Amino acid sequence: MLKAEQPQFEVRLAATEADRLGAQRLRYRVFVEELGGDGDMVDHAGRLERDAFDDVADHLVLVDRLADPGGADHVVGAYRLLRSDQAERHGRHYCDGEYDLGPLRASGRRLLELGRSCVDPAHRGGSAMFLLWNALADYVLDHDIAILFGVASFHG
Repeated sequence: MLKAEQPQFEVRLAATEADRLGAQRLRYRVFVEELGGDGDMVDHAGRLERDAFDDVADHLVLVDRLADPGGADHVVGAYRLLRSDQAERHGRHYCDGEYDLGPLRASGRRLLELGRSCVDPAHRGGSAMFLLWNALADYVLDHDIAILFGVASFHG
């Protein structure tokens, strides 16, 4: 069962629109404000980093229980998880724009694309990644995933 907890934090799949907005707000802080990214669907007025895969993927979120979810700043860690069955329904993986995924698809194994992984700077170096990775391991086991892949953005 996908649920990891500590007194201040809870990791879960985004269950509400507030959780999804919280993940997109965190992504804006990290990818746009911190790393200088941009994109067609970035909402600068709302401070939301979005793209076409958000509606079809699962969003693993690390929630700070001490923060108000109404302000969309309660999500302090996030992963976007796109299983092969979700990507097939959507028509492609995000990485199809970067790489030839034909050999991965041809393997016949269940795939999971990891994307938009980020942690709020105030929670880096603590238990945030440990909690996210434990919940990710549960997700992989729950969905019988055999191959994980993705792209990453690094400062500079």
